[in-house]
Parts: sequence; structure tokens; C-alpha cells
Amino acid sequence: ELHSFPTRRSSDLNAIRNLIERIKIEGGKDKIALLRFTDIGIPAIIIPTKDYGLVESELRFTTPDYIKLFEKHGTNLWDAISRSLLIFNPKDPLVKILILISDGEQVAEAKYISKTRKEALDLISGKYNNVKIFIVSIGSASELSLIPKNKDERRFPG
Repeated sequence: ELHSFPTRRSSDLNAIRNLIERIKIEGGKDKIALLRFTDIGIPAIIIPTKDYGLVESELRFTTPDYIKLFEKHGTNLWDAISRSLLIFNPKDPLVKILILISDGEQVAEAKYISKTRKEALDLISGKYNNVKIFIVSIGSASELSLIPKNKDERRFPG
């Protein structure tokens, strides 16, 4: 629903900006990478960096028109997970955290979601099983929930 996209996008971007500010306050020791996504992950900053200004300036390109250039199927969190995991070095002993911020609406074709779900779960249960994954869904209390309600039978390890 295009009329509500700017509100969700603003909420998403504010959440990311708040996270960056929190990292700065806590000493700026953490690295950040940035990947935009619709039905596919769209690389923005794929080498984790402590250059928070670079991340903040790259956020300015996260516009509805830019995202629409890449969208073919609709939102798919599974592809975002797979592509984001590949940014991490699985042999690096540092703590790795993946935070996905979305409106929570899975609208890609069912067959495509199923395929990318299997790919993501294989990565999670394989060499990327030490990455902690958090999915933050941002919406409006006045709108119907867009977050999928079906419980996944195959749980994330850990």
C-alpha cells in the first residue's frame, strides 16, 4: 500500500539512525554493513565499517523509487537473510548480529519465498549458525498486522 510506505520507511530509517547513535555512544567499536531489500537483497555497504557517516549518507538513497527499481516479486525476508549472512566472515570469532528492519509483510510469490527460505535456513544451520538474527517489524497500531502469523516448523538453531 503505497500511501503507508513513506511512514513505514521513515520508521525504519529512524530505527537505523537510532541504532547508529547508540553504537556511537557506546564507543563506536562495532562495524555496520547496509543491505536494502525487497524480494532480493540490494547491497549498499557490503564490507562492515566503523564509518557511520558513510552508512548514514547511504541511507539517504533508500527511497521508494530506488527500491522499486529492483522489485520483481515483492518483499521477501528470506533473501535478505541469505544475502546479509554472506557479508559476515563465518570464521571470525567476533560476535555477529544481523538486524533486519521491515514492515514484516511477506508479499513475494509463495514458490519464490519457499525457495529462498530453504536457502536461508541451510546457511543458518550451516556455517553461519553463530550469527544472532533479529527481525524488527515496524508498522502502525491503527493498521491490520502485516506480520506473518504462521509458526515456522523449522526453528532457528540456538
